[in-house]
Amino acid sequence: PVVSRPLAIGQTVEATLASTDTELDDGRPFHQYTIEGRPGERYIVTMRSRAFDAYLDWGRLAAGVFDATASDDDSAGDTDARLEITLPSEGVFVLRAHALERGQSGAYTISVERRTSK
Repeated sequence: PVVSRPLAIGQTVEATLASTDTELDDGRPFHQYTIEGRPGERYIVTMRSRAFDAYLDWGRLAAGVFDATASDDDSAGDTDARLEITLPSEGVFVLRAHALERGQSGAYTISVERRTSK
C-alpha cells in the first residue's frame, strides 16, 4: 500500500528516495504527499535534489487510482521541479515526488508555499 504523508503550507520536508520505496508502474520509487485545500487557493510546490533529477506529479486519487493533472521536471532550475497550482475544488490533493529516470535515488527536499500573486 502507498503511504501518504500530509504536507502543510509553509512546510519543507527532507526525505530520501530509496530503491525499497513503493514504485510507480515503470519501477521508479516515489513518495506520496497530500495537501488539503479549497477552490481558488494557489500554491507553489518545489522539489530539489542534488542526487537525482527531481520530478513532481500532481493530481487526485479516484477509487484508489492516481490521476495526474499536472507534472514538472525542471521549472525550479537545473534538475529541480516546481509546480504552480490553483485548486479547482475543495478536497485532498496528491503530490508524487520521484526521479525523472529509473535507478535514481537519494536525498531531496520538498516544500509548499502559498502563492500570493501571479
